[in-house]
Amino acid sequence: MAWIAVGITVASTAASAIGSAQEGEAKARASEYNQSIQNRQATAAIASAGETERRVRVGGKKALGGIRAAVSASGINMEGSAMDVLEESATNVEMDALTAKHEGAMKAWSYREGAALSGMEASNARTAGGFNAASSVLGGASKLYGIYKG
Repeated sequence: MAWIAVGITVASTAASAIGSAQEGEAKARASEYNQSIQNRQATAAIASAGETERRVRVGGKKALGGIRAAVSASGINMEGSAMDVLEESATNVEMDALTAKHEGAMKAWSYREGAALSGMEASNARTAGGFNAASSVLGGASKLYGIYKG
């Protein structure tokens, strides 16, 4: 009868240890997958911001060209107030372009921070899986000792 208890304890301990290790590995792989997605999102955020910045600059150049044409067509010289308006418009276009670039950089930073956290979660999951497996083995050994002693 004791041998049956020993066999059950050994099997239970092995199943528990293997399950703990596999659970840790599964959690680690999920975290690594999240990490790769977040890294891709960071790259996409930079690319999207670059495209937005480019469109703002192109649109701004067209708008500034339109302002110049309108001022010239009206017979006003490009000096004084007319020049101030044009310079302020150019400054606003540049600020909009830089804002788009900055927003993309901040999104990318946020995604990369998330990716780093996911990487830490993967490492922690593997470590926890190992410790849980070891704990199962030690618990099983304790039960076997109790069976042996009893």
